[in-house]
Amino acid sequence: MKQAYYFDAEFIEEEIHKVIAFFNSLQEGDEVDFYLHSPGGYNHVMETIKRILETSKFPITLIAAGEVQSAAFLLFYFSKLNKTMIPNTVAMLHTMTKEYEDRDIRQNSDYYKKSKKQLDSMNDSIITILETYSVLSPKEMQDYINGEDILVLSDDLDAIMQNCPYGNYF
Repeated sequence: MKQAYYFDAEFIEEEIHKVIAFFNSLQEGDEVDFYLHSPGGYNHVMETIKRILETSKFPITLIAAGEVQSAAFLLFYFSKLNKTMIPNTVAMLHTMTKEYEDRDIRQNSDYYKKSKKQLDSMNDSIITILETYSVLSPKEMQDYINGEDILVLSDDLDAIMQNCPYGNYF
């Protein structure tokens, strides 16, 4: 049976519990449409939810619905799931800034170093994609690299996702 989960929150720890509870309520043969409409949040929470979705025994379609900002965009782009997007969905992207890094109390931990390396790799991939598809003006590209928020509108987001090497976009 088709089930739907509407994730319309920030990526904070309590959302992990809600997602787990939802998946624990599913029964054999269920399929999930996972709607993603989020202002972003903590990347480590996004990574946990991404792992839950990607390792689920249930077939999942990840649907960008409305806004996928920051960590939500990372989940949508980098997940290995079947993905689609509701028309007029907007993405907001930004890099992790030096100011943010300096405030992270875990910056000397192994976890932080591993997470930072993974985020840097994601950022490098996104920069390559943005350059390849000429989605941003040169000023917007520099703003993105400097950590400013950049909006990517529906048509440009669709063009990026058409050639996404992760998961299947339709």
